[in-house]
Amino acid sequence: MQLRHGELNDAIASLERASTLRREINDAPGYAGSLNNLGLLHQRAGNAGRALEYFLACVAFIHSSGQSLERQLGACLINVGALYRSMQLFDQADRYLQEGIETVQRNRDQRMELAGRVALADVARDRGDLKRGIAGYLKALALAEQIGAREEEAEVLDSLGRVYATLGDDELAAQMSRKALAIASELQLVLVRVWATLSLAHLALRSGNAEEASCLYGEAGQHAATAGLKSEVLQAKEGQARTSRQLGEYQRSAVLFEELLQSERADHAEHEAARISEHQARFDVEKANMEADTQRLLREASERAREDAEAAVQKRTQELEFAQVEIVTRLAAAAEYRDDQTGQHTFRVGHVTARLAERLGLPTAEVDMIRLAARLHDVGKIGIPDAILLKPGRFTPEEFEMMKQHTLIGGRILSGGRSKLLQVAEEIALTHHERWDGRGYPHGLAGENIPISGRLVSVADVYDALTSERPYKEPWTPEAALLEIESQAGRQFDPQVVQAFGEMIRSGELQRLNVQEDQHLIAPGVLLDEGGSVVLPMPTRKAVKEQGFSGRRLPEGVEIRLTELIQEAWDKRRSHPVLAQALTEAASVLVDEYDDDLGRAYVQHNQSLACLDTSDFEAAALLLSNVIAVARTHADLTLERDGLNLLAGVLSAVELQEDAQHLCEASNALSATLGDTVGEANARTNLGIIQARLNQPEQAMDTFREATGLYTGAGAQEGLANCLYNLADTALETGDIDLAVDCALQSMQAAQLSSQPNIGALALGVLARAKNKSGFPVEASQLYEQLLASSLLDPDRLPEAWGWATVHAAENQAARGDAEGARAGLEKVLDLASRRQLLELELRARSELVDLLLKQGEAAAALQHLQHERSVREQHLSLHQTSQVRGIRIKAIVANVLPLEYQERVENAAI
Repeated sequence: MQLRHGELNDAIASLERASTLRREINDAPGYAGSLNNLGLLHQRAGNAGRALEYFLACVAFIHSSGQSLERQLGACLINVGALYRSMQLFDQADRYLQEGIETVQRNRDQRMELAGRVALADVARDRGDLKRGIAGYLKALALAEQIGAREEEAEVLDSLGRVYATLGDDELAAQMSRKALAIASELQLVLVRVWATLSLAHLALRSGNAEEASCLYGEAGQHAATAGLKSEVLQAKEGQARTSRQLGEYQRSAVLFEELLQSERADHAEHEAARISEHQARFDVEKANMEADTQRLLREASERAREDAEAAVQKRTQELEFAQVEIVTRLAAAAEYRDDQTGQHTFRVGHVTARLAERLGLPTAEVDMIRLAARLHDVGKIGIPDAILLKPGRFTPEEFEMMKQHTLIGGRILSGGRSKLLQVAEEIALTHHERWDGRGYPHGLAGENIPISGRLVSVADVYDALTSERPYKEPWTPEAALLEIESQAGRQFDPQVVQAFGEMIRSGELQRLNVQEDQHLIAPGVLLDEGGSVVLPMPTRKAVKEQGFSGRRLPEGVEIRLTELIQEAWDKRRSHPVLAQALTEAASVLVDEYDDDLGRAYVQHNQSLACLDTSDFEAAALLLSNVIAVARTHADLTLERDGLNLLAGVLSAVELQEDAQHLCEASNALSATLGDTVGEANARTNLGIIQARLNQPEQAMDTFREATGLYTGAGAQEGLANCLYNLADTALETGDIDLAVDCALQSMQAAQLSSQPNIGALALGVLARAKNKSGFPVEASQLYEQLLASSLLDPDRLPEAWGWATVHAAENQAARGDAEGARAGLEKVLDLASRRQLLELELRARSELVDLLLKQGEAAAALQHLQHERSVREQHLSLHQTSQVRGIRIKAIVANVLPLEYQERVENAAI
């Protein structure tokens, strides 16, 4: 009801509450449907990023639920594909739509299959692949006729008509549009009726039948006005103006064009004013919230670590900067609309500039930054008077000097920004009218003194201006515009940029990508009923080797792009998981496109790490089996080594320590062959951890010492810190307190010099335990306080480490007589351990709490915890048995890639 009344924010709030309730009552279909619907509502609100997060959460939940939710999964995959299509990420859109269609076909959901097929055809059309688009629409049309979906049939017919018109087959186009019009008239589908009538009017005007076109435009305009369809009213009026011009009625044509321009300006100004007002209000709220939060955090600084407060303030500041950028972008669009009736110029310039930057080999992060910043290139036009900005003829010298000021005005608007985006946008606003020969403005920069961003936007801006229609000129063809730009190479433009741009135009890449938004399309996403209407692979976690993917026969640019995608996905895996997911998907699409099995193995290696994060060990084993097999086929020793190392982690996690030990030894041997000292040290560290788990502490410590020597020789501080921590922990378990203290201190020192200071927190925990065991409880207490107050030991990021540190601190408190403090700490651990399913930690905390309660005389409470402890032990035993069975299955999965001497034993164990 809120949605029908236009109360979108209230509708989102209600649906969020409903989704929470469905989760609490274990209504899996309903919860999946709620997540999907939240994505659709956010998409309708224009928040594509938030919509994508909900869709991906829906997919993730379905895959992790263990229930058969095919209908919900298929619908959500189709919605993800449609969203990617609206974002012009066509490869991703194709992939998800195909997968969604296959899913709904298995569920015999023909309505949703139809929505998916229409969206898939839209993708093909937007790519410029009109033949594939037609084939897709024809399949959708057949399905619509089969299931009696007449409304969808009319929409598909109208889309087909417009595609045939684009191809120049006017007769077939008219036939499709007439069929669409007949169905729309019968079913009273006003929107489709208006679209089909407009299509027929366009065809009549193109064929020279101006009188028929005039009648059709009049009819379309009348129906559109009655239905309140502003955009279609303007289209009809523009058609009538063109028709009048063809009929020689120039006065009427001029009047209509003037009315059209005024209507569009008024409508757009009203729309943008509302949007700007909305964003300004949000900006003010964000600013007020930020100031309030800043004050609150400053007050709490005495109670909490200062770095935590500063991090929170920084987060709020980033949110404020985002709001600022969004407002400025809206202002840019409003300013640009004053001399661009489509309002799409800024979008196209950003898109073309980014493609050009990509072709020149700029880093992916820089390309993405330029794509957004370029849209603000003409923000300064907001300060230019209409009399000059909208003048159809040439400027006088005085007027031109005034027009030049838009670069300086834009620079001032964007100046002072702390974000990289605003800084690049300021650079572009100031320099996109500078010339290669130094005769540009505002500062007369020349050659490479002009920033690369300004040189790129300069070409994209001129090209879009030449090829766009204006009230005072017809659009140039792409070929004519390119000739003009090439004639200015070395004078107005950077020759290298012009060369790359020419290659892009002649390859057809720009025509396929520079697709304007089609207002006729209806998104396939519809709100689902209460029966339900959904996961992508988790973020990847593998750094790409510096040398790229050696040995593959890929075009050089593709190989570089693929390497960059996986590298950036790794860099963003924690800070921007959704972006990391998208980058991994893009890499996957690229390797599929070139059928590159080695590149696919690198992607699968990343995905296996994600499976390990979610304890999906069988999936990880399947992926790694393929990774190792492909690596051996291509003699890629590095990838084989890394695959074996990860597979050892899988086997260790399912309690197959001896098999994991053999794989670590094989990984170590490969690192030695490669001459990779750090890789050899990593393998030895893993081997030492497994030896400790096998209750071989002396062997483990010898192995850790060997690894320590290798790390020290290579200057690898992060690996050294981790290895010394494990050596200290093992030494403490054997009772060698002095060695434990010495190694813990060295680990803390190495951690400070590395990019992983949290390892130092783990070592500090070992040091505190060592002090406690050696009879210095007060010193140990001080170390525990320091450890638990540190932001490095965050219970959200390192729950298990925090839990064990808190248990040890509670034991120390109890020994010193602080029973209440110990009890409070143990109860916190129990809460975390039960939520995170950390069974061993929960058992230890409950055991300690039982002893504490008995000493305090609270027998009833102690008994209650004993009962819980028994339940947890049973659960732990069941999990152990399940893990053993799973281990047998996993050994069978990986038998073909294990070293030959172990395969026979693995097969026998599986039998």
